[in-house]
Amino acid sequence: MSTPLAGLAQRSWDAVVIGAGPAGAVTATLLARRGLAVLLVDKAAFPRPKVCGGCLNRAALAALEAAGLAGVPRRLGAPPLTRLRLYSGRRSAIVRLREGAGVSRPALDTALVAAAQEAGVTFVDGTVAHAGLPAAGGRPVRLSRGHQQGQVHARVVVAANGLGPLPADDAEALPALPAPTARIGAGAIAAAAPPQVEPGEIVMVHGPGGYVGLVRVEEDQLNVGAAFDPPSVKTAGGIGPAAAALLDRAGLPLAPLLRSLRWRGTPPLTFRRRGLAREHLLVLGDAAGYVEPFTGEGMAWALAGALALAPLATAAAQGWDPQLGRRWEQAYQQVVGRRQRLCRLVAATLRRPILTSAVITVLGAAPPLAGPAVAAINAPPRWHTVP
Repeated sequence: MSTPLAGLAQRSWDAVVIGAGPAGAVTATLLARRGLAVLLVDKAAFPRPKVCGGCLNRAALAALEAAGLAGVPRRLGAPPLTRLRLYSGRRSAIVRLREGAGVSRPALDTALVAAAQEAGVTFVDGTVAHAGLPAAGGRPVRLSRGHQQGQVHARVVVAANGLGPLPADDAEALPALPAPTARIGAGAIAAAAPPQVEPGEIVMVHGPGGYVGLVRVEEDQLNVGAAFDPPSVKTAGGIGPAAAALLDRAGLPLAPLLRSLRWRGTPPLTFRRRGLAREHLLVLGDAAGYVEPFTGEGMAWALAGALALAPLATAAAQGWDPQLGRRWEQAYQQVVGRRQRLCRLVAATLRRPILTSAVITVLGAAPPLAGPAVAAINAPPRWHTVP
């Protein structure tokens, strides 16, 4: 049972982290290890479903290792991922990957929250948190859970609440700017992976209006992630039918399975945020801006960002300096922004069916040509902060 909200106000908090996904949970862990009193809050009750591709690429695994959490995927039984099978219609190609891991977000997020609690973080779920305006050397944070109401004070607030509105009274000062062609995300999990999705393999099927990715995760479940242009979902009659149509075009007999799944969607994926900091407030993870990912990059960005933010958030808890906000925005561009540019290029290619088919045809004949892109996507992230 979650801690009563009234009790939380009786303690002084160095940091309140809003959002317990990978970015928020790992940031909370790192701050607690630095000796800060940390409250981690999530609006969902854990464990909770989450739309995600289910892949930790090599860059994400390197970030977990740097955070002292390398053993998490192994303890969850996350199977290794070593290859990517790409489809565009009936054309296909196999690309070798640097070893990653397949893991569902419900399992991963629950494990990372448990690690945060082991580090001394106080975690409350099923609770909405909203940061007020700066006051008394920090910010008040209003908490609500059903009929319960409470308020705590934090020297620094980290907003890692994912896609959606920023949970702060001055959110309008950090507006989100969606891309005009932003796709919506979708995801589902099946209890048993079919033989068409082989162990160790990510299957990506591209077609008009979007793409679908399938991968085996822990306990031999099938994780399905997708991104679609909203009109294509409307035309198909829903997310499941849209995904099924793409697999039909590729000749994969999985359409009935995809239609039967319980799908969850997201707001438009691609956006950028104009600024990532206000007084006593730092924005992290998907809330900081998002680019349509490909094979696990989103979680690598979140984890690398947490590593870069931790020393700055620690300094902010000791005393706010406007330079901290500017340093975080610079660090974010160095650590995450550069990596997102490659995904923008991949996403732009996937929106051009003729170009996509040509690329897959070439890779089918000469798979090593994918080597430089695979190396760039899987390179261990740099998480140093800007001096």
